[in-house]
Amino acid sequence: AENTKVKVGIENLFPADIFQECFYPEVSTKDGGSATHLDKPKFCGWICEQQTADHFAKFNYVVQILKEFVEAHQPTEAQQPSPE
Repeated sequence: AENTKVKVGIENLFPADIFQECFYPEVSTKDGGSATHLDKPKFCGWICEQQTADHFAKFNYVVQILKEFVEAHQPTEAQQPSPE
């Protein structure tokens, strides 16, 4: 299932069900009202302690893109400077 809890940002690669209410504190707005927002530092601390492979499953696609990019931009032996 797609993440409908976080629609923008890299956080949307995590499963929606891990975004618990405790990560959304209520904050005051400039107009005197209030709103909730994702407390990214708190969420990051939690996910770093509680992570499972399932939490990061959708990151495999990003890792594969980065891996292909790095491999495509590795200098060949002919392009590498000779040691002197």
